[in-house]
Amino acid sequence: MPIGLDHESHLLTSEEALQAVIQNAPVSIAVVDREGRLMFAAGAGLELLDMTSEMLVGSKATEVFPEQERIPELMRKVFSGETVNVTLDLKQRFVDIWASPIRKDGKIAAAISVATDVTEREQSIRKLAETDRILSLAEQAAQFGIWYSDPAQEGKLVWSDGTYRIFGMSRKEFDGKVESFFKMVHPGDVDDVRKASLDALAGKSRYNVVHRVIRPDGQTRWVHQEADVIFGDDKKPVQMVGMTQDVTDRKLAEDAMRRKEADLRTSEARFRAMIEHSYELIHMLDAQGKISYMGPSVSKMLGYAPEETLGKIGDSFVHPDDMPRVADCLKPILGIPGAATPPTDMRIRRKDGTYLQIEAVAHNLLHIPEVAAIVVHSRDVSVERRVTEELKRRNEELEQFVRLTTGREIKMLELKKENEDLKRKLKDQS
Repeated sequence: MPIGLDHESHLLTSEEALQAVIQNAPVSIAVVDREGRLMFAAGAGLELLDMTSEMLVGSKATEVFPEQERIPELMRKVFSGETVNVTLDLKQRFVDIWASPIRKDGKIAAAISVATDVTEREQSIRKLAETDRILSLAEQAAQFGIWYSDPAQEGKLVWSDGTYRIFGMSRKEFDGKVESFFKMVHPGDVDDVRKASLDALAGKSRYNVVHRVIRPDGQTRWVHQEADVIFGDDKKPVQMVGMTQDVTDRKLAEDAMRRKEADLRTSEARFRAMIEHSYELIHMLDAQGKISYMGPSVSKMLGYAPEETLGKIGDSFVHPDDMPRVADCLKPILGIPGAATPPTDMRIRRKDGTYLQIEAVAHNLLHIPEVAAIVVHSRDVSVERRVTEELKRRNEELEQFVRLTTGREIKMLELKKENEDLKRKLKDQS
């Protein structure tokens, strides 16, 4: 004891010391009788609830906190002899309450509670839970998951809920070992995945790999994994943090697109071979009637290089005398998608200025975005038309010859009949 201090005047009594501790403790202490009425309430924690001892003593706990429906159940448990520890929402503050019965003469006479304000802690927990919930929704929507591994702990793997979903497993089914993960990797991809992992841990490159995994149900999925490696001061890997995204749909779509493109290239090659080796001339006119495509057959048919004709009005090659008839054929199909003209004869100007007799059919395909043109098929009918005209001429000559020949034969028959008649008359007269 310090010398010079008056023991009776300066030393607090045990009761005063206890009151000082209670009043200044960052908690609130309360005593409640069997009727639930507050007999005692003190502590700095009351200020956080914007309350004082005078406001509380004599009131029932259920009246002070009417919005908290759990208080009657908690009091029942305590007065049944239980010690409880719960977190309640009181006056927009989160309070951790420890409550225990007080016995007198072996019977429970009251209950004591110690309340600690844990608002910041509870808010942090709830924010973390909300963040986890949002992350889980984002993982589910984007089909990705987060994971990390600890090389120092024999390759321990920790997965998020999204990662479990991607691999088709529950937390009970995965033991968190790296080797267990590699057993799920498709045998054809194991070497690539292992190399990517070792290169990343060695600091050679970032972990970035697309590979297949086989789920426990036998389903094969494609995943894209990326990760960063955290190195310690000793340049050794401390942790590997990454993400896994299910890219099965994208991969299947890419494969389907590649097959479609391959089929398209094959189809285009076949079409081009047919066009280039066709005796027919195919060309396209845009909505303004300008040539947007000219087949290679134009060289042998008209003497032009295809590029010489592009952008020119298609009608400019038609013989002036045939223009009205060609226009009359085209006009009806312009307003009817998919309509076609009947086969139409016309003369087309060659590069040397002479004209070639062709037969053309035009199809209106302006409504198809990939075509957006009037497609014209033309064929050289000059020889056919000359042969037809020659046959026509010869048929006419033949018909004339037949008519003349037939006329002479009829005359001879008539003369012969007349001779026979004369002979009979002569005989009769004699």
